[in-house]
Amino acid sequence: MNILDIILSIVFIFFSFIGFKKGLIKITLFFLACISGWILAGIFEPSLSKFFPEISLNQNIISGIIYFVLISITIVISNLLAKPVKSLLSIFTFGLSSIIDRLGGLLIGCILSFFVISMILLSLSRITYHFEITEQNKITEFASTTPIVKDKIKSVEEQIKNSDISKFSIHTIKSLNLHNLPIIPSNFSNSFEILYINVID
Repeated sequence: MNILDIILSIVFIFFSFIGFKKGLIKITLFFLACISGWILAGIFEPSLSKFFPEISLNQNIISGIIYFVLISITIVISNLLAKPVKSLLSIFTFGLSSIIDRLGGLLIGCILSFFVISMILLSLSRITYHFEITEQNKITEFASTTPIVKDKIKSVEEQIKNSDISKFSIHTIKSLNLHNLPIIPSNFSNSFEILYINVID
């Protein structure tokens, strides 16, 4: 078990526990909020990025900030809706919804943990293979051949190769074709394909 396995194990345990503690209703709303936020970010990110032409930040950083803000907003809205929804269900089921809520929350927590792990691996592949999927010019060609970049890519690949959780997750993502979902930006999908070929094949 390497450092990546430890990190991903913590993610799995954390979200599974949160799912059990929060219950099916609240964690489902949170899960839907994350997906909705990601979809909204994918739709509005190109337009919103145009409002920051003067900011001297990398375009990937600006995109990341937009995704973070929009997903955070949808999560806040879901938290506001959770309490009244749980109260209504408890009234209509005479309190029996509590056990189902807990067990269902654990299941949803496990699913959410896989979703988060998938996002981590997709993001990791996007960062690692930035130069491979960027339009080539003299600068990117030079940067991609520098020892620092090559060592970074090799280091990440070795971490993933030695991580059982990562390899299982990558196999699952590839088998279900999750990296090609409409909500996943094409540059993330392309970088994941490179990761799969270099690490799994």
